[in-house]
Amino acid sequence: MNFEIRKATLEDVDALKQLNYEFNDVIVTNDNIVEGIKDGDEIIVVSTVNNSPIAFACAKITKSICYNYKDAEITEVFVRNNYRKQGIAKYMIKFIEDIFEENKANHIGILTGTKNFAAQDLYKNCGYNLKEKVMMVKYLHDKEH
Repeated sequence: MNFEIRKATLEDVDALKQLNYEFNDVIVTNDNIVEGIKDGDEIIVVSTVNNSPIAFACAKITKSICYNYKDAEITEVFVRNNYRKQGIAKYMIKFIEDIFEENKANHIGILTGTKNFAAQDLYKNCGYNLKEKVMMVKYLHDKEH
């Protein structure tokens, strides 16, 4: 199967909305996706087959006054079930890593569930190592689900 990895464009809005719903059961607005694509604060990548998006990944680069370098994070990776185990996620991660490299990010973090073993295996195969940390969350408003 031939697939292409590229940055998301405005033509991908409807497909990204559907893929995101398949990923996390959250219905986002088209305006939210358009804003994300246009403002450039978030890196949004899609994988397409026959010009139709079948996967996406999101990432961001941050800078803090506390360090002399930029940090990067891959925040979401999703591939439709029938396209998994074909290297698509790995290629999307590499595509994003190249963008991070171009932007001189120092290191990359990926957060995933403690029981999401498939994702953990993917990230290990991409060269990521487990680093013990604790993430704490406080919701300021009702959770979106």
